[in-house]
Amino acid sequence: MNFVQSVKRVEDLGAAVLAWRRLMRHDSWSRPGVCDHQQARLDALVRHAVARSPFYRALYRDVDTARPIELGPLPRIDKRLVLANFAAPVTDRRLKRAALEEQLCTRSADPHYLDQYRGLPTARTSGARGNCQFGPSALTL
Repeated sequence: MNFVQSVKRVEDLGAAVLAWRRLMRHDSWSRPGVCDHQQARLDALVRHAVARSPFYRALYRDVDTARPIELGPLPRIDKRLVLANFAAPVTDRRLKRAALEEQLCTRSADPHYLDQYRGLPTARTSGARGNCQFGPSALTL
């Protein structure tokens, strides 16, 4: 492991510790506080997806993102649909399925993709293997 990779791992650890500390503060929240937080995170997630992904923009075209998002009316998606349309759902256009698959298969010494993302394979419970990418913003809880 080279110096840059070591620094990235320390940064990942630092981000994880900060996320853990934020989560520990959540333990004392009231039920309404938890519900407000969940609603705010759902609203932000759907708005981000609609703004940055052609797939979600088309799928949620009838969803009024100016109002609080309700899960019930959102169109359902599954892993097979996402994998069949891989390029469309991602919000970072630099993510390429073939390169992500290669990174997962080779398990290089540097687990970061594009110096930013980390990937994990899915469990294949649906019969199809996918991979989940997450970056630093995933730790913003």
